[in-house]
Amino acid sequence: MDLEIFTMRTLRVAALAGGLLALPLAARAQSPGTSVPSDTQEPLWELIGGYEGDTHNAGYGFVGPAYNHPLSENLAITGRFFGTYLHYKFANGFGGETTVHSPGISPAIGLRFGHGTTFKVTVGYSGKDEHREITDRAGHIVSDDKHWISGVNFGGELYWNLTKRDNIHALANFSTADDYLWSRAGYKRQVSNLDWKGHTTVYVGGEVITQGNKDIWSNSVGGLVELLFVPSHFSVMGRVGYKHSSFDVGDAQDGPYFGIGIYKRF
Repeated sequence: MDLEIFTMRTLRVAALAGGLLALPLAARAQSPGTSVPSDTQEPLWELIGGYEGDTHNAGYGFVGPAYNHPLSENLAITGRFFGTYLHYKFANGFGGETTVHSPGISPAIGLRFGHGTTFKVTVGYSGKDEHREITDRAGHIVSDDKHWISGVNFGGELYWNLTKRDNIHALANFSTADDYLWSRAGYKRQVSNLDWKGHTTVYVGGEVITQGNKDIWSNSVGGLVELLFVPSHFSVMGRVGYKHSSFDVGDAQDGPYFGIGIYKRF
């Protein structure tokens, strides 16, 4: 790993985590929803998953269980085990394309601070079965390499309730296995079931995302709609917007992206 690239990525994650820690943490959660911490002081399991893709053959998905074990009103141990899948394509110096597919695993453990509004930090293992195919301008395969890469995974997550109806959710995740950083900040507002007597609740909002490594770097902005099924503690979020991706070789690419997220609390 190039030391300068690693240092830059690490500083980005540290700066984002520091910014999240500086935000005020002082309200109670209004509902269980996508990636929402619970008000209960009992241990609980969650299922979290999502996928984001675009029109220029790049995407990232994850799914898996998470566990939270409270130690006090404002401190809990948290752990999770995600299966992940990263894929992207970019122009290379041979005049062709490099295609990368990386299914992997990402177990992690950490601490969750706060009650209702929370901040979470995690650290764990990142392992990916990277398949990298390189072609030249004629479409001939120059290299076809598949191997397991390992590293450390760092994560930070903030769930901050601005009011009883308004929420900010910010998170960042960095893997040293492939120096890939994924970070997102989203805002949502409750627009239905305001008295909480119904069985479904709708949120609308927006988001900004920045992600990438030395191969590809992308910035996105878009909107979101979340549907929360209150009695079952289950929610589905749909996301769509505009994405700009740049590369070391070749022209930048622009176009729409789409995403979906699921959350279930047990």
